[in-house]
Amino acid sequence: MSNKLSVHHVGGRNGSQQFPPAKAFETDIVNVLYDADPDCVDHAREQNATRHVEIHVLPYCIADSSRTISFNLNRDPFTSTYCKMNPGIAQSYYYYGGHVSHRQNHDYVYGEVATPIKKLELSAVSLDDLFQNGKSTAPSPDFLSLDTDGSEYGILQGAGKTLESVLAVYSEFEFQHVFKDGHMFGDLAHFLHDKGYFFVGIYESVRYSPYCAATASSSSAALCFCAQSITWSAPVPHQQRCARSYASSHSLPFFTRKWNTRLNVCAAPKIIRRTQ
Repeated sequence: MSNKLSVHHVGGRNGSQQFPPAKAFETDIVNVLYDADPDCVDHAREQNATRHVEIHVLPYCIADSSRTISFNLNRDPFTSTYCKMNPGIAQSYYYYGGHVSHRQNHDYVYGEVATPIKKLELSAVSLDDLFQNGKSTAPSPDFLSLDTDGSEYGILQGAGKTLESVLAVYSEFEFQHVFKDGHMFGDLAHFLHDKGYFFVGIYESVRYSPYCAATASSSSAALCFCAQSITWSAPVPHQQRCARSYASSHSLPFFTRKWNTRLNVCAAPKIIRRTQ
């Protein structure tokens, strides 16, 4: 068993992930990135080539079950998904930023950039199939983040057993039906609550609007849930030291005397504490 923290991100097209970087502790973290588009895997590896990290970039289409899926590779590849767009959202402006100095201050018509230019027939796999059936050589996740344009709920459904040892989940979600038969915030919240997770907070958001301005309320955002209780199979002091050092460097009171303890999440977002 590895003593390193295992950080997994589904939707790692450009080699990015949602777990905040902690350069001083990179050697204590195993990074696992997934993307359904096999052509972006080499680029994702190149983006991390200068980092002194253990990293696995895997060309897997993660879904609710292991099956064949038609995956839409869109004009803007970062909107690629196997979910179908809700036609009612196609003419909406997708607005990034909220201030003229914001480095991503722009908008676009969502239906124009999310138009499929290629369909890929892919063999999808669930996280449970990967980690419960021994199909992955990477360690199972301690932290799981999802940015997959509509398929996040399905991915979590296919990770029921895997989630039993996941400390925190960071996921994209929607406040309205951006995708046909899509799931929204309430669906994810209920699912993760039933799995023993505690809602921490919403950390970033983008907006959809029928006008070329950010006039509508946030429709797509990222949230974080942390486990209320979690049991580790064995003491992992090195992992504990890494978490404590990481939390300290980011002003997070994230401390514990042993791992088989209850996790208490305070009211303020990002404030996490383990107590015996």
